[in-house]
Amino acid sequence: MKSALLLILLIIPACALEIQVSGECVNEKVIISTDQPSFLVLRMNYGVPIYASTIEGPVTFLPTINGDLLITAISEKEEASKIVRIRECKPFIYPEIPQNILPDGSFEEHGKKISWRTAYGALKKACELLGYPCSSKLTDWGIFVDCIRGVCTGSLGKTSGWMYWVNYPNKPMPGISATEYRVYPNDEVIWYFSRSMDEKPESSPYSIKIRIGPNYEIHVNVKWETNIPPVADFEFSPANPHVGQEVVFNASKSFAFGGKRIVEYLWQIDRIELKGEVVTYKFEKEGDYEIKLTVYDEEGLYSSVTKTLRVSRAEDYGNITVTGEKSIDFGFVVLKIRAENAQVSIRNESCRVPYYDVRVCFSLESNASIFAVLVGNENFKVLDLNADRWVAVRESDSFTANISTGKFAVLTPWKDFPLDERDERIIKALKYLRSLQRDDGGFGEEKSLFSATCWAIMAIVSANENPEEWKKNGKSPLDFLRENIKEEIGKMGTADIARTILALVYAGEDPRNFEGYDLVKMLQEKVRENGQIGDYVYTTIWAALALKSAGEDVSKSVGWIKSVQNPDGGFPWIEGEKSDCDDTSAAIQLLMLAKEYEAVNRAIDFLRTCQNPDGGIKYFGESASNSASDSWAIQALVSAGENPMNFLRNNVSLVQHLISLQTPEGCFKYTAYEVSNPGYMTTSAIMALLGKYHPIKSLPVYRCSLDVEKEKTIRLPKEIFYETRIDELTLITGKAANLTVSVERLKDVPEKLKLENAIAYISINVTPSNVSGYIKFAVPRELDGSYVLMKFDGSDWIRLETNFIGSDDSYNYYKAYTKGFSLFAIAEEREIIPTATPQITSLPVEAETTQTAEKPSKEVEPAPVDVTVAVVIGIVIAACIVVVLWLRR
Repeated sequence: MKSALLLILLIIPACALEIQVSGECVNEKVIISTDQPSFLVLRMNYGVPIYASTIEGPVTFLPTINGDLLITAISEKEEASKIVRIRECKPFIYPEIPQNILPDGSFEEHGKKISWRTAYGALKKACELLGYPCSSKLTDWGIFVDCIRGVCTGSLGKTSGWMYWVNYPNKPMPGISATEYRVYPNDEVIWYFSRSMDEKPESSPYSIKIRIGPNYEIHVNVKWETNIPPVADFEFSPANPHVGQEVVFNASKSFAFGGKRIVEYLWQIDRIELKGEVVTYKFEKEGDYEIKLTVYDEEGLYSSVTKTLRVSRAEDYGNITVTGEKSIDFGFVVLKIRAENAQVSIRNESCRVPYYDVRVCFSLESNASIFAVLVGNENFKVLDLNADRWVAVRESDSFTANISTGKFAVLTPWKDFPLDERDERIIKALKYLRSLQRDDGGFGEEKSLFSATCWAIMAIVSANENPEEWKKNGKSPLDFLRENIKEEIGKMGTADIARTILALVYAGEDPRNFEGYDLVKMLQEKVRENGQIGDYVYTTIWAALALKSAGEDVSKSVGWIKSVQNPDGGFPWIEGEKSDCDDTSAAIQLLMLAKEYEAVNRAIDFLRTCQNPDGGIKYFGESASNSASDSWAIQALVSAGENPMNFLRNNVSLVQHLISLQTPEGCFKYTAYEVSNPGYMTTSAIMALLGKYHPIKSLPVYRCSLDVEKEKTIRLPKEIFYETRIDELTLITGKAANLTVSVERLKDVPEKLKLENAIAYISINVTPSNVSGYIKFAVPRELDGSYVLMKFDGSDWIRLETNFIGSDDSYNYYKAYTKGFSLFAIAEEREIIPTATPQITSLPVEAETTQTAEKPSKEVEPAPVDVTVAVVIGIVIAACIVVVLWLRR
């Protein structure tokens, strides 16, 4: 046939060849004509050719998919081509359903009563009218739609599912369950199937739009597509490349639907086109680059995604020679260095310190002895980051701090945040929280819930109050946990166990033995080989926070969390999903524990994109600012040393937005438009406004679990050191052992137990108990005298052999040996007399055990000496000396 057509074309006079096309829509006719009789070759998305001819008139083509239609026309002496973009102009629209009334009243589902006049009730009525099967499932967060007309959660990818929006796009996305969202006349509810967290209703392949009439009559329109294009997605590594560094772009996250394959990957990088699922590229200049990926499936359907990549220069570091004196001006302070002849390296470092603005962070190294001092005109604080200790700052004509080599942060404290427990807004919130306590001691909106009670305990501890003292009907929230743990334990998932551990640790309870349950072990059993805990990103974050609060090593889990950080800097709730703001906030708190500053910097950059024009934080996409997301973001920022009062949008801070959601009753609304779960919103806000991030620290308590071969020294964190004055513990076991250690300062010591000259009382517990060791402690230099460590043996105080071992600008340091650990006191070394010496049984202490390891020193436990006897003996000796001297005259 082709040869016959060409023969006919040869006898027709030639002129300019033009192709005219009418139509461009899927499932609609495309009319193709030429101004000369021509042979046509049609290829949809460059696929299999289709042949036709315009000799007898225009050609009609019916495209069934979207994409590029390549038309090639061949006349006697010419050839012309044209590409027409075929698109989905209008999906199949079902006829509008006759009006039907959305009834008043309620129906029952999953044992719960649901009002018809809610977003969920409107969907249920629409499905009845359409004849669509519609099913739901009950979760911890309420009733959620699972399937409509056979399209179910996970049908278009593991993170896909049904979502709803009311009055889109004029109102923000609701943040509450559809069973709680009331609808009113003239509302428009759209249910749509989301393939990712940032999917919009108009781009979804499946949607049901429900319009509520003036008398609650409903009108329904449906969009149900049959040809769904693939999803393009990619990641790149490293996340923050330098000029000249090879960057790997990986599109393996892209996928097609309905069992189809992706057959082509097209990249546009730095104005260069590349092909392949994985490609590499080196950038020659610093700057921001847009990377575009387009993927095609085997039916010619395609989609694209564009991401921005920032390429920077490698940082330059300063190396100087110091002979005499050299000054380096950091702006806020000046670093002065003196040396005879030294090669000195000064490098800017990344650091973040909660509750402080970092004015400069640097490291100082030298190949010879140097003297260095920081000088400033304003007061500042200096943190030795290697030692995790404050450096003394002295004030005279200026403020100065002597330093040596190491890594240092120069800081100034925040002045306007956090709020104090005595702040009226906190007092109102705590009063509201008390109103939610039930007769069984637990907390909940309608009845006590285990989860709500755990959150309440965290808020109570944040306010430096004791949960045991919050009683209703004689029962505390901890009593409620004790009485209900047996019933709850079998139903607990990873996040539930983590939440319970956090509450118990914050309240000073032992999560390894709570009513006989070892919750820490239960959580450790969920840790996978790669560090993931449970099935999701969010379960890993919260479980790692919980294990860290219990003193466990979570470095492997931190590494896994870093690996799932998205290119935009945020974190998803499940691996492979788009970033969301809440899980990013939680991840920041975990990453700060490991000082993963680069990952934190990127996460905070993403968090800035979460701030809405009203100053608040959304969960994801176009959702409204809400108090829970505000609170989580504040906690993340505080943990990372970012003052949330300076986190502004349109001159409204994140803190101001959260406070604006507090009601006169003291509770916090979910959004400016709705009240939902006010108990949880209020507990979250209390923690955030008091500046308490996870793991929450009230009065500092140090807990850890560690393996010891024979001997191990641990240095206590700075907040524990400043509270207890205990700098280091050396634990001697003599053999391999797993130890649990806790250290805390005792604020309230019974009068009968107090020593006249004690400056601090410290409880140090180590289990198993047959462990000896050294205790290194510090006394501020401004306190005159010499100091010793006293140990309480269950009935009396015993002076331990204590040695002075050195000093720095701030402290004098001492070390004492002990056969076992219990209650200790740091006291001035003079005659130390207990205020009373009766037998004391209120603080039981384990008896001393025989030391099995090498005894480097002996514990001195002298019997009490009668002062009167000592004075008489002294007088007698003096008299003898006088007599002898007189006789020898």
